[in-house]
Order: sequence, then C-alpha cells, then structure tokens
Amino acid sequence: MLITKIKSRDIDGRSKTKIEWIAGPDENQNKISIESNCKLSTAFTKAINELAIHVNDICELGLADNEMKYLQVIGVSFSYPKMKLAAVITAMKILKKSDTPLVINTPLKTEASDQINLKQNLSTDQLQDLRELIEEAEKFISSKPVQLELFDQKIKS
Repeated sequence: MLITKIKSRDIDGRSKTKIEWIAGPDENQNKISIESNCKLSTAFTKAINELAIHVNDICELGLADNEMKYLQVIGVSFSYPKMKLAAVITAMKILKKSDTPLVINTPLKTEASDQINLKQNLSTDQLQDLRELIEEAEKFISSKPVQLELFDQKIKS
C-alpha cells in the first residue's frame, strides 16, 4: 500500500478525513480512497499537527511559537519518484484581517537522493514526521469502523 493523499479537517468540531492510496502489484495497481467522519486517534491527530512546524520552516513563514496556533495542516500529497518519498504539505493560516484563511502549499520536497540538492531534500525530522503520518493513516485505514465504511461503499457501488 502506498498512501498518495491525506486530507483531514475539523468542521464544526467533527473530523472529516479522506485518504487515497494505491494497492496491488505494479502491473495491476488499484487506486482506492475512503472518506470518513470517524474520530481520529490521538496519534493520527498529533502526527498531522506536527507537520505545521515543517510548513513554517519550509515556507519560511517565520511564525513565532505563540502564532503557530493559527497554522493548521489540512493535507499532504505524496509521490514516490524512484521509490523515494516526496511530499507537498497543505496548510491553512487564519488571518486576523480576513474572514477566509490563507491556503499554503509547501514546495515539493523529496527524500535525499543520489543527486545532492539540499534545498530539495526533506530534513531527517520532516521525513520522520511524514513517515509517522503515513503509519497512522495505514492504521486508520485498517481500523474496524473504516473497514465497515469501505465494505458499505463496495456494496452500494
């Protein structure tokens, strides 16, 4: 299983999560997705929230610790060029002078490769936190409530 996209938002105190992944052998890969209102585990929530620090760093926002509460990660898109992890993190920043948030996408960052381009590479901490989020997403997909939703979707289609 290769996770390709994670979107998660709290809307009126309720979690809404969408996860997309690819499963199956190379020649027969299936694209699968699930949208769920199931409550997220504390570990999943922590894993996605930890990425806000990296958005601040990668996008050079310069937010102080007390301003980080205004930055919320809402998604991550993953790709796997040459089987190396690459990611774009999407976040929203609440603005003091606007009713709508600023949506921020980080530049594509990749796991260190043979070519040394330090500006393009994910740091060790960023890579570790992204892998932790992927692990939590895989656990979420395997959880009983989500499996029941997947089964219910298959019956309806």
